[in-house]
Amino acid sequence: MELEKMNLASMQKLTRSEMKKIMAGSGDEYGDSPKVAACKNKSRYDKCFFDYQGIPVEGKCDAHMASELYCSTLI
Repeated sequence: MELEKMNLASMQKLTRSEMKKIMAGSGDEYGDSPKVAACKNKSRYDKCFFDYQGIPVEGKCDAHMASELYCSTLI
């Protein structure tokens, strides 16, 4: 669909909390994304793990541009 023809005024706007879940990874609307859950009760730069399509991925907890820690593979 062309952008000009879309009726964006009728679209539901996401809250800040909902946007964080999209940026941090795929999760459900009732819980944390796997990347955020991997850093619960951890500190910045702690080692963390999450599954991506059934494959375990190692990262380190960081916030980058998000306000909460998540398991990042960019460090």
